[in-house]
Amino acid sequence: MSSFELDYIGQNVSEVSKNVVEIKVDSDTEDIRERAFEECRHLRSIVFSADSCVEAIGFHAFFGCESLRGINIPCSVNFIGHGAFGDCRSLVAVDLPGGLQDIMKETFYFCESLETIKIPSSVVRIGQQAFEGCISLESVKFLSTMGLCKIGSWAFSDCSSLRRFDMPSTVRMIENETFRRCTGLEVLNLPEGALREIHSLAFWRCESLTCVKIPSCVETIGLLAFMNCTSLLSVEMARKGQLAVVEDRVFEGCTSLLNLWLPKTEVQSFSHCTALQSLLSDQNGMQMTNTLASRFDSFPIHGAAYFDGFEFGLKDFLLVLDESDSTADAADCLGMNVFHILALATKQDVVVFEFLSQKIPTELLNECDKNGCTPMDYLCTNLSADTAAVIEFVIRSTISGNIPYLGLSPWREVMERHVRSFRNVGRREKHSAFRRLRSKYDWYARKEALSLLELAVWKARIIQVETDYVDGPIRRDERRINCGADIVILQVISYLQPIE
Repeated sequence: MSSFELDYIGQNVSEVSKNVVEIKVDSDTEDIRERAFEECRHLRSIVFSADSCVEAIGFHAFFGCESLRGINIPCSVNFIGHGAFGDCRSLVAVDLPGGLQDIMKETFYFCESLETIKIPSSVVRIGQQAFEGCISLESVKFLSTMGLCKIGSWAFSDCSSLRRFDMPSTVRMIENETFRRCTGLEVLNLPEGALREIHSLAFWRCESLTCVKIPSCVETIGLLAFMNCTSLLSVEMARKGQLAVVEDRVFEGCTSLLNLWLPKTEVQSFSHCTALQSLLSDQNGMQMTNTLASRFDSFPIHGAAYFDGFEFGLKDFLLVLDESDSTADAADCLGMNVFHILALATKQDVVVFEFLSQKIPTELLNECDKNGCTPMDYLCTNLSADTAAVIEFVIRSTISGNIPYLGLSPWREVMERHVRSFRNVGRREKHSAFRRLRSKYDWYARKEALSLLELAVWKARIIQVETDYVDGPIRRDERRINCGADIVILQVISYLQPIE
């Protein structure tokens, strides 16, 4: 293997050994020509001089350099050709120059070790398949959200480690299969702005995505756009948005989808949406569409929670509450009350929960919808930054506030210890941990209720025996005080359940 010092690439390219290990680019080099170091599989290091004046890196210039781990591209570079670093499977880090306008097609195609990328504010376009197959890519950070207008098809497809994506507000469309098989994508932020179209299969098999908010500026959602997003629970739409076209089978295979409203449309979008189909089991696809379109017609407070959620002012909520007293604590066609809908929202605010709990019964926090879930069940899956404070409030309202009423201090101490430890539970374990916490409290509460009932039965029997003795002699066995076990065993004990 050898080290090759580059004076000017393009002349004598054929003389570059495929076994080259290091390249030094001097200050006189202005461009690196196309395919210059393609398939140099042993290349580990590219060093640019401090005063480098390189302006362009040609297409496939370093394609297939599978030993290259990092590169600091000079700020003088304003053009990188398509596939320039494609298939550099060991590339972990790369610094993009501030003058770059286009990230071309396949620029970092199947860079399987690339973990983070910072997109300069100068970039206006990200080309097709630019980061496709970057299976280790966890973070995409835009240094400015004011310039980018286009992200090409398959640009981030198969980026299975990508957990969060904050779309710049200047992007006009999400093209076909842009995020295909981003199986780790949990948080998708689509802001209000320039976005008009979400194209076909844009989020196909984003299997970890739980909640999505479609901004009011979106006009079209394409065929199968969210197909097989199997963890998707909730899709928020705007009450007065621009959405005019919802193409067929948009949510096909979204087996967990529960919380949804759609504008009136002739399209059937719910094939293999097994959760929705079970909740509306007597309806076909078109009937389901119509039912969801009219979901909030008779439930204004539910509609306010869904459409406006935490962007609604508290005064606005109060006005809606005053107009909908008869339905404030009711369940809609999906069996959801107001707290269910708020718990599924992409944005959380504990102040709203605290406010509404003063106006409608807090018992609604313990109610199950038709899917058998309480608001807390949904909160435990919600990845919003402010969800922790809401969870704390719900625990305080449904469990912690009741602990002082337990009769025995050891029980109170155990429950308080469990509540404290719950705060340290990881996000993925919160749901099961809360169910255990709730089950523990319910067991103590049932046990105490049974003890009080048994005590009452004892007291009643004692009074009865004393009365019978005063009224006249009775048989010895009839004087025996019965603890009431015959009543308790038959009528009460069946309701006691073991701790899970």
